[in-house]
Amino acid sequence: MGILIFDGDCGFCRRWVAWIRARVGDRVEYRPYQEVRDRFPEIPEAAFKNAVQFRDASGRHYQGAAAIYAVLALAPDGGKAWHLYQALPPFAAASEIGYKIVAANRVFFSKLTRRFMK
Repeated sequence: MGILIFDGDCGFCRRWVAWIRARVGDRVEYRPYQEVRDRFPEIPEAAFKNAVQFRDASGRHYQGAAAIYAVLALAPDGGKAWHLYQALPPFAAASEIGYKIVAANRVFFSKLTRRFMK
């Protein structure tokens, strides 16, 4: 089973992990990095703080937008974005840029998503 690791101190992150979990279900373990960082000494703490991390069942590691798409590909209807990410480098680059913008502005995007995610 894969594991999605996120910042447990981040309300925005917790909200989106709940959204992902509703789609992917128990195919993945969902854990705050604060609880599991000792299990992954090869991942620097700064990486945990800056981006969601995903270790799939085969041990491959993804972070940022790649992690989100790889996890969502496990949902019954979730593989399209992951396929685009892998097949189209411009899509992958734009996704990572977008992810970094959102991650750097979590408070703003948290307020925005709270307004629209009911």
